[in-house]
Amino acid sequence: MKKETNSWEPTKGDRELDDKADALEVYPTATQTFLPMFEARLESGISHMFAPMCTALPVEEIPQLEEQVRLYVGEIQQALAQNEFLDVAMAERMADVLTGLLNKYETYSQIHRALIVGAARYFAKADDAAPDTVSLLGFDDDVAVLNYVLEAVGSGELKIEL
Repeated sequence: MKKETNSWEPTKGDRELDDKADALEVYPTATQTFLPMFEARLESGISHMFAPMCTALPVEEIPQLEEQVRLYVGEIQQALAQNEFLDVAMAERMADVLTGLLNKYETYSQIHRALIVGAARYFAKADDAAPDTVSLLGFDDDVAVLNYVLEAVGSGELKIEL
């Protein structure tokens, strides 16, 4: 297992998950792995949508995911014409944080990679637990997911305030 370069120390549960996955050379489905962890920290609707999105990707696929995040910010900017209350600055901030995580993707464990990918996918999905362009609170669930992931990967200092 690759040694992490960030300051976060994995919990016993994280180490056990990584060790099992490495030993088997097969990773369990994202839902089996993550749903129990998420249910304690995220609302049920969010955790059930987020868990299946958490799958580590090969490093060469990360630029495509970064592009999806960037394109989604463009969609949010265009949607501002229909909903003047969209918090475009919040979307841009989340995209910046996600891009930073994706740029350091190789430095994270498999479990953390899966969480980062899940957060990026969740952000780029308009019709998640709270549709992003419909409500004033549309990004609240995205922020909750991102903040959860930031804490898990040891980058809690980047958490976004609502």
